[in-house]
Amino acid sequence: MNHEDYISFASEIQELEVLLAGIPKENVISRMGLESRLKDAKDADVLNQIVHKHLTARFHVIQVGQGRPRFTLQKMADLSEQT
Repeated sequence: MNHEDYISFASEIQELEVLLAGIPKENVISRMGLESRLKDAKDADVLNQIVHKHLTARFHVIQVGQGRPRFTLQKMADLSEQT
C-alpha cells in the first residue's frame, strides 16, 4: 500500500466514524452498513486484498518511425488477475 492509499483509507475511516457519531444508536438499520464498512476498513487483511492485486499484462510492441519501440495494451482482455 502506498502513502496515498493509506491516506485515503485513513480519511475514509475518520469519515465513517463521524457519520456514525451523528446517527442515534436506536437507528440500527442506518448504522449497520456504516459499522460493517468501518470494520472492513480497519481490518488490515481486507485492505491488503483491495490494494494489492497481482495482475499479468500482455503488451504489444509498436515501432514508430526510427524511435524507440512503444509498449501498449491493446485491449482490456490483455490484463488478467493472478490467483
